[in-house]
Amino acid sequence: MIGIKLYGTQTSNFEYLKYTILSNAANADIDVDIQEEQSIEAFIRENIESVPAVRIGSELHVLTPGTRIREFSLMIVDRLFQHAGFTGEKQIVIPENYNKTSSNALEYALEIAKSMKAGVKIVHFQNEQPLPDPSKFTVGFLDHMVLKGRLDETLAEISSDKTTKLLVLGKSFLNDKSSQAFGSLLAKLVNNIHAPLLMVPSKFRFNGIRRIMYAVDEDSITHENNKFVHDLASMFNAEVHVVHVEKLSQKGKDTGSDWFEHNHFIQNEVKFTEEILYGQSVFDELEKYTNTHKIDIVILSRTKRNLMENLFHKSVTKRMVMKSQLPTIILAD
Repeated sequence: MIGIKLYGTQTSNFEYLKYTILSNAANADIDVDIQEEQSIEAFIRENIESVPAVRIGSELHVLTPGTRIREFSLMIVDRLFQHAGFTGEKQIVIPENYNKTSSNALEYALEIAKSMKAGVKIVHFQNEQPLPDPSKFTVGFLDHMVLKGRLDETLAEISSDKTTKLLVLGKSFLNDKSSQAFGSLLAKLVNNIHAPLLMVPSKFRFNGIRRIMYAVDEDSITHENNKFVHDLASMFNAEVHVVHVEKLSQKGKDTGSDWFEHNHFIQNEVKFTEEILYGQSVFDELEKYTNTHKIDIVILSRTKRNLMENLFHKSVTKRMVMKSQLPTIILAD
């Protein structure tokens, strides 16, 4: 609980400031305790030279002459988020075109951001007309930027920033693309980005993350990949299903023991299971597993051969993204 004290009378500026604080705190699941102080005696006693003013912890912030109330309110919200642990060192980036599916992706990104204590950067491309009025969106940990350029190149550049922890893309952001163009653009994104990419399907609404399927092979089990999955599972107290797919001809052979022995994903505080699946189709086996185990989100590890090589050269990742009804994260190298 973060204590906040508001100084001032119930003017339009005071009410705007109060509403901005409360709405941003509610959207980010930050518990705040607001006390209002309206007595002149208190203003004198606490050296409040002008109002409205705000005290967060030991910090006192005063609306000075010439400063607009919106700018002041945004500054207060920024300070509130810093007190709540949103340091700006983590960013979730989402291109937005404001259709229904894209809004679902934004909702999903916001829910992860709350648990990750990350900011959300909404990217508008300049060729999208008309751009919506940013004032309709919550301020605070949301940031808007307008960019030019190709989607894959621009997102690749953004993802190289160390603060970018996740890229989120709604499927319908590319709804003007043909199936072939969609697959080509997806491949370019995955091959060039430097941060995990989350694809959110149409009509999917966030309902928590309880079970994660983490599809891997031996070469893709890296410290960075495992840390991402581990941290996501910890944030939502989720169970991780570590899954590896082998050809049906390998069933009954000793193909998995060495791989499991080298699996350094083991984390005592996260519940996880390991399983080898056998079948001729990687996509079909993964899809069946998600259905039978009620998986909430799929994470595909990225490696230069084996699983991800099969996924891309045989269009399995494209099928996972386009046909699966679950959000899918593709991890970067």
